[in-house]
Amino acid sequence: IYQLSSFVTNEGGFAYWPGSQDADEWSTSYAGHFLLEAQQQGYSVPTGLLRSWINYQQRRATQWGTGSGYDREELVQSYRLYSLALAGEPAQGAMNRMREQGELSLVAKWRLAAAYALAEQEEVANQMIRGLETSVNDYQENYGTFGSALRDEAMILETLTLMGQLELGLRLY
Repeated sequence: IYQLSSFVTNEGGFAYWPGSQDADEWSTSYAGHFLLEAQQQGYSVPTGLLRSWINYQQRRATQWGTGSGYDREELVQSYRLYSLALAGEPAQGAMNRMREQGELSLVAKWRLAAAYALAEQEEVANQMIRGLETSVNDYQENYGTFGSALRDEAMILETLTLMGQLELGLRLY
């Protein structure tokens, strides 16, 4: 937990390498997610570290623009929004703006639905996942979001669990 402070940039994001001043957007959400889970398990997490991460995430959530054409950028934003909701500080405006943009990738929709579920907006979360596929084509990404079909299906399962749809989740495997 304390080693992560060597990855913090001046803006409050997390770099991929210690000492770097360029935040990596996926790593920033991932590191913050780790800190939140560690705190929930009773580990001591420096308040300033968590607060600077939340502030960074909030700024980036509102600055995010649509129309990039890259599924990866949608997933990065949806994970950012999920992590803020997990922290108890959902970026409602950014969540709504992303949802209303229309065509999102499958995994970004599932991650955004999880953010809505954490923000106690079950109706919106249910609307988002209605009719969505629960399987992902096999792939492996060694950069960007470091994704795989297994990771994506785990996020889908987590969303279903958050939404209390355990029966559907059990049918995934």
